[in-house]
Amino acid sequence: FMSSGEQPAKRPLQFERHLRMMRRLAGVPWPCLWVVGSFLCRSRWGRRCITWRWPYLCRYVNFSRRLFAAMGLPPDRVDAELTQVYQNGVFQPILLARLAALSPRDEARQFEVSGWEHLEAERAAGRPVILGGSHFGVNRLFSMWLTRQGVELLSLAHEDQVQMMGATKPTTLKVIEIGAGFTVETALLVMRHLRSGG
Repeated sequence: FMSSGEQPAKRPLQFERHLRMMRRLAGVPWPCLWVVGSFLCRSRWGRRCITWRWPYLCRYVNFSRRLFAAMGLPPDRVDAELTQVYQNGVFQPILLARLAALSPRDEARQFEVSGWEHLEAERAAGRPVILGGSHFGVNRLFSMWLTRQGVELLSLAHEDQVQMMGATKPTTLKVIEIGAGFTVETALLVMRHLRSGG
């Protein structure tokens, strides 16, 4: 999906260290991770530790803080929303690495699905479907789960986080890394995929 002139940006060494740590943490029992991680994400001291260890999160936190101020949210609501920003940054990569290691039976217990019949009806009719998802949260888990159900999926992402986390990517999942912008070439690739019934 990349032209010969395009190469993915080299990630900083610090970010590579972060990914290695996330992969190791994926082996820790989930209840322990949730209790400790949630405490760190809620407390001022914990947030300092997180941004010291993973400075890339500062960019998201600072952007979110400015966004919440522009929205006029009261300070207690800003704090609650920032907790979710921290949790997203800390837990999503760990969850992705954990999902990659789940058996199909264990995976089925992790997801509650409604409306699947609508997607199946569109696919049976040979019509392409566009699925929208939240930027924050477990959006990468959603695409992994769908492709493991046999759905051919083209995902537009800033970076291929599935590959970054060392997860085995299903052959039905194609990722276009759009980096900082949505180029004309990207738009053409998406249109071609949709016209082919994807």
